[in-house]
Amino acid sequence: MLEPEHGPVIQEDVEHTHMKCRMCVLSCLLLACLYVGSLYIWRSSLPRDHPSVIKRRSASVLLVSALSPAVVKAWMHWADVRVNASVWELMGVVWRVLFLQSFCR
Repeated sequence: MLEPEHGPVIQEDVEHTHMKCRMCVLSCLLLACLYVGSLYIWRSSLPRDHPSVIKRRSASVLLVSALSPAVVKAWMHWADVRVNASVWELMGVVWRVLFLQSFCR
């Protein structure tokens, strides 16, 4: 049987990789639930299109969106994920493209 270039596959490494994968998927699910949950955390008898409800929901979404990069960075550190991109680029914010799209229209 031929072995891969980097050596034989060890069962413990495979199990560890599967566990890291599961935890990464769960972290994505957690972020999604936090985002959606932040919309519905405020109890109010006012309709959802009332200005005060919109302000509270906007503040909640802004807070969760501001905390998400820190959560992603911490999870990358915990899961020992190394990539050649910044957290901003992983989230889809590429500054040079944003600059070009903003000023070169």
